[in-house]
This record gives sequence, C-alpha cells and structure tokens, in this order.
Amino acid sequence: EGSMKRCEYTENMEHIIKNSNGVLLLDFSNTTQMNNFPDIKKYYAGTDKPIFIIDHHKAGEQDIGKEELNVNMFRYPNAKSTAVIMAHITKNMGIVLDPNNDQHLGIATVARRGIDIDLLGVEGDIPGYVEEAKEYLDAAIGAKGKKLLEKLKNLDVGDSFLYHAELASIVARQKKI
Repeated sequence: EGSMKRCEYTENMEHIIKNSNGVLLLDFSNTTQMNNFPDIKKYYAGTDKPIFIIDHHKAGEQDIGKEELNVNMFRYPNAKSTAVIMAHITKNMGIVLDPNNDQHLGIATVARRGIDIDLLGVEGDIPGYVEEAKEYLDAAIGAKGKKLLEKLKNLDVGDSFLYHAELASIVARQKKI
C-alpha cells in the first residue's frame, strides 16, 4: 500500500506507515529534501519497521541517521543513477518488463529518463553496468516508450520539484501517445 508515491504528495502517510512492513526511499537520503520527514519520524516512533534507502548520491551531513530510525542504507555512487541500481535489482530478480503493460512501460521509461538526466555532464568512461541497465530498460520501452522519452527530453530539469510533477503528469497521460 502506498507504493510509487513521492513524499511531497503522499496523503494518509500515517495510515500507509501503520499498514506497511516498511518504507523504501529511492534516490535520496538527505532529510532536507523530504518535506514530510518529520511526519515519517513521528509515525515510525516506537516501531521497528525498516526504512530501506537506495541511493547513488554520496553521503552528506543531512542524511537520515541510523540512530534515529531503523535505516538500512544501500549507497553506490559509482552507479551514476539510482535508476541503474533499480534496473539491476529488477533484472537480477528475473523480472521482465513488458512494453505492452502500461505500468511496466511507465516505470521503464521514467527510469531510463532518470539515467539520462543523471548522466548529464558526466565526463569520462561510463561503466558497462550503466550501459547494461540502459539496454534492459530500452528493451522494455519499445516504440511507445521512445516517443514518451522524446517528450520528456523537452522538459526543463532546472527546477527538480516542478520537473518531477510534470514528469508524473506526462507518464500518467502516456496512453494518449
């Protein structure tokens, strides 16, 4: 329950946390990036439910501390993108993303665009496992996903909050492409 939601938009967070086995946070561990972190801490107080964090960013001073909550951190900055990590986890679990399944198509397309964004300005050789993740996702997006990727490339990524809101809106309307 409550999967695939950004903290900024999550309603009924108390209900979701109380009825879940834990929370998975992707692509950040910095508490200043989470508008609802005080709520998460409040609703997790007194529980031993885990918070799993998968992130490609380097550790920072504002990271969620293990002493505060039951945090399980998987951080791999060399991955260049959290979408690369998630693509490998999905692939290694044997999950085949089907381009004819709208949910799979949306997930694969957003992940593929996330990799492209995270690689902006990266200089030097791109590790082979990054290319493998891109190939895995490309196989899942097909022609429909490629059209969607072209639309997403036209979005301005300068304001991350607005970008993610627009990204969600476009993916939600993807059936019309």
